[in-house]
Amino acid sequence: MKLPPITVYLDTIVRINHLPVSDSGQWFFYQGMLFLSRRKWWADFGTRHATHEGLDIGIFKNRSGNREWLDSSARVPVMASGTVINVCDDFLGRSVIVRHCSNKQSRQVSVYSHLKVPGTISPGKKVDPGDIVGTIADTTGKKSGIHCHLHISLMEIAQQIPDPKITWQVMGEPDPEMVKLFNPMV
Repeated sequence: MKLPPITVYLDTIVRINHLPVSDSGQWFFYQGMLFLSRRKWWADFGTRHATHEGLDIGIFKNRSGNREWLDSSARVPVMASGTVINVCDDFLGRSVIVRHCSNKQSRQVSVYSHLKVPGTISPGKKVDPGDIVGTIADTTGKKSGIHCHLHISLMEIAQQIPDPKITWQVMGEPDPEMVKLFNPMV
């Protein structure tokens, strides 16, 4: 998948949201926030039911060097040019799925999850790097005890799966013949 490095994307989040980040090491990740982790980073810090299919972005180091969580005012930009192919529910909000390129067998997508999505973002919408697809969902009232965060997944999805069917049922525990996951940190 030919997307910008995650460091460039994280810098975009900082710039767009005017975050007061530290000059050294802006972001902090618990082990459970990382790609393919089986650990939780919330509640009991126990084990997930499946490996984590993406990266959870939520904690940055402020100028004082203290850890600070993103909140529900944080705007979520897209990584690269593409077309929104679906907007679907996830367990903390909504997910926006953007196709970046495709061939006869598959299409490469980025998935932005746990959002509040405006009505202007819908299938067919063309987006460019930095365009805002939503804000982080307010999870403070959820029973899960999960802080506000952006979940991002990068995937290659077989053409046999129609765009409207690309939901967390397909992406959450993917069939390796139909969905290939990529590590956003690479």
